[in-house]
Amino acid sequence: MENLDLEKNFLDKSIKNTSETIHNEETAEIIEAIIKIKRSADVSPDQINIHLQNIPEPILRSALEDDDIKAYKKVFITGEWNENSEGLKNYEKKIVNWEKLAKQDSGISPKINARRQFSTMIRHYLIDKMVTEKLRLREEKKQQGVNTSN
Repeated sequence: MENLDLEKNFLDKSIKNTSETIHNEETAEIIEAIIKIKRSADVSPDQINIHLQNIPEPILRSALEDDDIKAYKKVFITGEWNENSEGLKNYEKKIVNWEKLAKQDSGISPKINARRQFSTMIRHYLIDKMVTEKLRLREEKKQQGVNTSN
């Protein structure tokens, strides 16, 4: 019986360590992807990445928290969030609350500003994606109308 408990504990620790390693590696990869977006904004800003343009890389790197990583995953990797997602709204509320607390304490820190700019970038990406999809659908309908009238 003791051997089973020892083996179970060993397996539990092994699973936990593996999960933590995967999470840490995934988080590091996402942070690097965000830094690449930031670097592209420094070189060639566009409507979306411009929000990261004036944030120093070390500040952005240290500002990103689990909520930001989760938001990145839900938007850019899994595509689970859109411009009206409840998850996105909750994420944005957290950022606004952080901002309010920071204003009350000592003002907006560079890290809070970086998180706000990051969340704004995500919002603009989702809005642009939605508008692009609507335009694509409109063009498809227009093409179908032309094709059926021939």
